Amino acid sequence: MLAESSHRWPWLLLLAVAVVGPPLTGEPYVAHLMVLGSLSALLAVGLNVALGFAGLFSFAQGAFYGIGAYVSALLVLSSGAGFWTAFLAAGVAAGLAGLLLGLLTIRLGGHYLAIATFAFQEIVIVVIRNWDSVTKGPLGLSGVPGPAPLALPGLPPLEFQSELAYYYLALAVLVLAVAVSWRLRTSQIGLELLAVRDDEVAARAMGVRAVQLKIFAFSASAVLAGLAGSLFAHYVKNVSPESFAVATSFAVLVSVLVGGLGTIMGPVLGGIALTFLPEYLRVFQEHRFTIYGALLIVVVIALPGGVAGGLQTLARRWRARAQAARP
Repeated sequence: MLAESSHRWPWLLLLAVAVVGPPLTGEPYVAHLMVLGSLSALLAVGLNVALGFAGLFSFAQGAFYGIGAYVSALLVLSSGAGFWTAFLAAGVAAGLAGLLLGLLTIRLGGHYLAIATFAFQEIVIVVIRNWDSVTKGPLGLSGVPGPAPLALPGLPPLEFQSELAYYYLALAVLVLAVAVSWRLRTSQIGLELLAVRDDEVAARAMGVRAVQLKIFAFSASAVLAGLAGSLFAHYVKNVSPESFAVATSFAVLVSVLVGGLGTIMGPVLGGIALTFLPEYLRVFQEHRFTIYGALLIVVVIALPGGVAGGLQTLARRWRARAQAARP
């Protein structure tokens, strides 16, 4: 994975752990959690493009997630499309939904935009829940097949039937999304997005096309959520409206804020950490959600820049002390 500075070795180490860690545990449940963590991280990376880069406060990530999941599942079940075709179509469909939402709400800002995206989130869930002839309503779609084996020249077909194999598929998509996110932020478009986020009036005065950039950020954020939805549908083999409710959007928002808003690796750390934390707090039984909430409060107060921001601060201090200690 890529870091936000030239010091990338910690993130390369993290990638190495992500690759070799699950097989060493020998526990399918760990691989299962890593699949879910990777999907949560992918959702958070997408929201970070809109919120962290462009300052667009959105509660609609769960809706885009659901659109991607249902489009992918319906294409495979109804038309016999292959997984990879459905996977790409899910991203396109969610991206078009993000484009539409962006066009309709782009003149809004702050809490007005948040309310509008929340309304969109609820509308999508209501449509999914009540469009019985297509989505099967509250019962959802079942029997969604997993990905077909992927044939590569000179290599045996890659199968994704086990939790571990599917984890590597999700990890590959996540790594690609992080790389694209990093490239976007360091590009001219990314710099203009940050300028719009920090001061839209000044950015417009400098000739930045703020409206087009914000619509682009909304659409890109939705595409990543749609891809995550496709991966989720073909992993759990069934989809229902409850999986994409507003609680999902809220969880993604928390992952971004805890991990580090506007950073590259923060959403990844937040998404994975907030997937594993509730599971390891099960030993506290009925008190686990209280402890979970308290830990989130502590992190937000102690690390206002998120986990990634805190790690960057520690790294800068360490480098400054190392330089000061040199003769």
